[in-house]
Amino acid sequence: MVNLIEPTGLSRRDVLVLLGAVGWSVTIRAQTSASPFEMELAKAIAADEFAHLGAFREKFEVFPGDQSRSQGGYRGRQSERLISNSARSLIVACEVTNEANYRSRLENPVWPGGQSGVTIGIGYDLGYTTASTFRSDWGGLLPKNSVDRLAKCCGVTGKSAAQQAKEMQGNKVGWPESNTQFDAYLRYVVGQTEDTFQNCADLKPDSFGALVSLIYNRGASLSKRSDRRREMREIYDLMLRRDFAAVPAQIRKMTRIWENDPQARGLLKRRELEALLFEQGLKS
Repeated sequence: MVNLIEPTGLSRRDVLVLLGAVGWSVTIRAQTSASPFEMELAKAIAADEFAHLGAFREKFEVFPGDQSRSQGGYRGRQSERLISNSARSLIVACEVTNEANYRSRLENPVWPGGQSGVTIGIGYDLGYTTASTFRSDWGGLLPKNSVDRLAKCCGVTGKSAAQQAKEMQGNKVGWPESNTQFDAYLRYVVGQTEDTFQNCADLKPDSFGALVSLIYNRGASLSKRSDRRREMREIYDLMLRRDFAAVPAQIRKMTRIWENDPQARGLLKRRELEALLFEQGLKS
């Protein structure tokens, strides 16, 4: 439930339309307003700014010390800690926009492009997993004939996967099943985030969730061999010193990596939203 007043420059109807696009229930109250994070996420979804984000996941660029970061490929320590609803909404929005978009466009397997594999559910890339892991993740959620067919897509990426996606039409993955699998996988990313950055226990759920979103998208490498990981190393140092207030600036500085790529607009927006969410946690 989001409580808000009429923000500057937006009518009450605009607010309802924007937050409705996220799938949130809205109640107008006189005392409080939507946070900068909530408004920016709603506007990004309404503008479809995450439409091409999947093709630019950094999991397709492997740096020293990295592990596969697809939902199918990465398995580490699971954590029981919960992230905030806002953080979960951000990750889901970057993967599938919202429930309405998923039901209309993504229930059938898709190929996001680039070096992706056939992708199902909320960003589950079959190209970066094994058939045995896929069966373990989805065997209890999908019909056996769909599991058998989709298992043939495991390990296949690029243009070969594009053809497979066409052949897999009809093997639909429902929204409830997608969320069940996504939440089970998210526990691994939460554990990886805790293992990567010190003192996560001192963060509120929004701030911690912003780091989980970052790790989900970029992976956990802190490699000194890559200048692309510079800000990730800075965040590690800041977390070690408990200088939490300085973390959002480092998240924003990462945009230097994609700022000249017109196709990476979604990544620029994601970093800004992660910074805003981290700041929201600091204020709570």
